[in-house]
Parts: sequence; structure tokens; C-alpha cells
Amino acid sequence: AVGQFPVDLAEIDCDYYGLLSYKWLLGPYSAGILYVRRSRQEHLEVDWVGARSTASYDLRTRIVRPLPDARRYEHGGFPWPLYFAFRDGAAWLSEIGLDAIEEEVQRKVEWLRAGLMAIPGVTVRSPAPRDLRTGMVAFTVAAATGEAVSKALRSRRSIITRATGVRFDGVRVCVAFYTTDAELTALLECVSDLAEEARRSTSLITSFD
Repeated sequence: AVGQFPVDLAEIDCDYYGLLSYKWLLGPYSAGILYVRRSRQEHLEVDWVGARSTASYDLRTRIVRPLPDARRYEHGGFPWPLYFAFRDGAAWLSEIGLDAIEEEVQRKVEWLRAGLMAIPGVTVRSPAPRDLRTGMVAFTVAAATGEAVSKALRSRRSIITRATGVRFDGVRVCVAFYTTDAELTALLECVSDLAEEARRSTSLITSFD
């Protein structure tokens, strides 16, 4: 969620929150943050030792005394260049403004949802209410597997999606504030073509030609 819209951890009364800088925060995959409410830090047991996480460690008794603050969760080596990239991506998003980013994403999501729902055989699976939806739009194409649709989108128009089969056999599209209207138009055109081919098929399509 972080990077798509403002998230107030105090407002939602959050004890623990983890995130990657990947995707919405425009950072690398292996950088992240773990938030632990100060009053809950003693409840999250630490059973490892790291160069920056302990106040003391007795090799003879193996008694570990962690640092009194959130540094107790930082252990091992840090990939510093990844965190510098994380910082720069987050700083740029802050300059743009998360409220502005949310408005732009929601506009594009609304347009994409309407376009998908207008295609015969396509069903949008992600939540419709604005307060429940993000930049991820999931849909299914009747008579075609999600894997087949995802691979065809990539091979025909270089559109990268992810097939999902947890609750339904469909495709997940991630819409960001920098996704262009032309890219969404290309997606809708290709999905329309695939849905038409699926309607003409006499069996479940697992691979488009």
C-alpha cells in the first residue's frame, strides 16, 4: 500500500507493519522497512545476534541483551546502495505528493475497469468501491486461463502482468501513476482480441497462438 496513498500507522492503530521498497515505492526488491510500535517491541522476541542489534552478548553464557530500541531488529550486513536507492525513490514520491499519486491512479483504475467491463467475456474481480481498491486490477477472460492471457499479453504487446489462480484463474494488472493512457489503451485492445478468440473457441484456451 505504501507509495500508492497515504498510510497513517497511528490512525489504524498498527502494532507491526512491514514493506518492501519494490514497485510502489520505486525502489529495489531487497530493501524494506519493519515498523514495530514501541509498546510492542518487548513482545516481538529476538533470537538472533547481529553486529548492530545487541547491547551485549556473552559467548560463555549465551545471554543476549538486545538494544532498547528498534535497532534490535537490524542484524547482518546491510546492502547500503539498495537503501540509498530506496531513499531517493521515496523522496521523489514525497515531492510529487501521495494524495496526487492516489488521485491519478484512481482515475486510471476507474477508466481501466470501465474498459474491461465493456468487453464481452471479461469479468473484473478486484473491489469496485474506491476505498477498497488500489492500483491492482484483477480480471478473468471466460474460456481462457489466466496464464494463457498473461503470456499472450506479453508476447503480443509486451504488456507485463501476473497470472493469479488463488481465488480465480485470471490476471492481475498493476497500474501506477506513471502508467500512460496509451499503455492502458493497448492493454484493453489486446484483452478485447483475446476475449474474442476465446469466445470462438470450443474448449478452454491454455495457450493463444
